[in-house]
Amino acid sequence: MQCVAYMRTASKNHADEQLKMQKEVIKDFISEKDWELTCVYSDISSGIDKNKNLKLMIEDARQGKFDIIVTTEPSRLFRNSGLSYEIRNLCSMSKTHIVTVDNRINTIQNHDDKLLSICSLFYEQEAEIRSQRIKAGIKHSKKHAVNQINR
Repeated sequence: MQCVAYMRTASKNHADEQLKMQKEVIKDFISEKDWELTCVYSDISSGIDKNKNLKLMIEDARQGKFDIIVTTEPSRLFRNSGLSYEIRNLCSMSKTHIVTVDNRINTIQNHDDKLLSICSLFYEQEAEIRSQRIKAGIKHSKKHAVNQINR
């Protein structure tokens, strides 16, 4: 089976280390399965709409360039509802499988479109909640810094 790896990190400070770690975990996983890694897609970004290489991977999947997308965990893929829909659509048409190293998603073993939809919705919501927390923390930190200066 021909596989691609998808990796993503929001941390620009440690991006090389994070992506290298994800890549090694995915490569080991694929090797254990005797699959072939044909391409690696990665994004370094924060926010749900900055996944240029995820979009490219989806387009390549539509063209049938590979059989399986492997990522470390579902939250790497399912952050944007529009892109999540496209990924689920690829799976439902049986063109591409999704497998996560943590085995939360494996459409080869369990090709249940409803379960995949529920999982993607959950991870999209979690990404939004995390984003709101980060923004609130930054706002609080800036406010606290201004209060310290004014004392």
